[in-house]
Amino acid sequence: MSYNDAYGWSQPGDVPEFNVELAKQALKWVRYEAERDAHGKEREWLQTEWFREYLEQVDGQLVSCGTACCVAGWVVQQAGGVFRGNMGRALDGGAIRTAVKAELDGRIESIPNLARELLGISVNEAGVLFSGTHLADEIAIAFQRIAEHRGVEW
Repeated sequence: MSYNDAYGWSQPGDVPEFNVELAKQALKWVRYEAERDAHGKEREWLQTEWFREYLEQVDGQLVSCGTACCVAGWVVQQAGGVFRGNMGRALDGGAIRTAVKAELDGRIESIPNLARELLGISVNEAGVLFSGTHLADEIAIAFQRIAEHRGVEW
């Protein structure tokens, strides 16, 4: 099966313009966060979550103590997206806020759709790139294949 067949394209003109610079920034962030994790430090990259915020109880108030998101969530966050989600209780008395949607430019949309538009990738490419099972190297390969298909220098 060819790359075009796998992604449902008949020709390169069928897809939006790939935002190579944003993709490179996203990959740089993923690699940095993966390296932090390898050294036992907390990381903000969590490929299994569009967006997650951890809140802890401090003097009776819930205070944010860190966020994590996947590559799609990071792309949306960099564009100024505001995550819209649900709050759940954590076992330690704190809370966890998760989101699958974000507001950007007055429009509320799913995080993967916003990220797809910002990156200039197709629905099928997004499905591969945003897979929750990917490690940093697999995200790098996905970005590289998108660039190769588009004929742009990676």
